[in-house]
Amino acid sequence: MVIFKGKEKTYRSLVISCFVLVLLALIEFTLKEKKVHFRVEKIPSFYSILGFICAYIIILITNLAKKAGLKQKEDYYD
Repeated sequence: MVIFKGKEKTYRSLVISCFVLVLLALIEFTLKEKKVHFRVEKIPSFYSILGFICAYIIILITNLAKKAGLKQKEDYYD
């Protein structure tokens, strides 16, 4: 890497520590018993997927509102 030129030992230790942290997070994620209130919470990344879908729906609604006439012309304030 250009950033770590001449500091290969630092780069190697940084990469190894990142891998160790990711590995520990994965182990914690798989071994931790979750308390679920609804069946859908058992789906991995359910809330991430739900948030993405909701954001997409909000974007669609704003685009439809813009096409319906909420958008003003450029010289509206002139």
